[in-house]
Amino acid sequence: MDLVIDRFSDEFTFLEYSFYYKAGLIYHPGRDSEALCMAVMEKLTGREKILEIGTGSGCIAITIKKNFPESYVVAADISQDSIDCTAQNMAKNRQDLDLLVISDMLSGIQKLPFDVMVGCLPFMSSAEYDSMTEEKKEESRPRNAFDAGASKYHCFDRIAICKEWLSVGGKLFLVVPGNMLDEVNRIYTESGFSITGSDRVGELQSYIVEYRRDQ
Repeated sequence: MDLVIDRFSDEFTFLEYSFYYKAGLIYHPGRDSEALCMAVMEKLTGREKILEIGTGSGCIAITIKKNFPESYVVAADISQDSIDCTAQNMAKNRQDLDLLVISDMLSGIQKLPFDVMVGCLPFMSSAEYDSMTEEKKEESRPRNAFDAGASKYHCFDRIAICKEWLSVGGKLFLVVPGNMLDEVNRIYTESGFSITGSDRVGELQSYIVEYRRDQ
């Protein structure tokens, strides 16, 4: 990219790569994000069309593109700050993505269709977020990375329509909190997906779930 805004100075290591972010403004990915990225890469052959929803710092999309340069990788986020941060991390890692776009979930994404979609979605209701202590809120920023809206399932429901963006047989990889697993699985199986993988992330109460579009 021709223009990179160098305003993100905090750093973190993601798998073997280094990325910028800004505490409180850009989500700092944890072990579940690393596990998600590895689960996706284990299933790639190298030429897939891949969409990451809610890219944040861009670490997942950039890591996939560095390891699979022949793939077509699109990263999307609703936040301009995240788009700017991802652009800075593309420069830092000397790895361009094929497309970086502002989008509220799938609303701004062209229906290619994609072979793989990946996301670490907000998983709390607004009421749950508001009920947290101020200390816990400080640990859970930016808000839009955690607060899904009126229902904690809202973002999972919205992505369930992704069949229009995903090829038949295509894969959707999500991080799902353990206490939401049964309901999220119900949402996707009733939307025409089958569950083809589900692994707990170490001692964390979350799972990496792989869904396949069947129809």
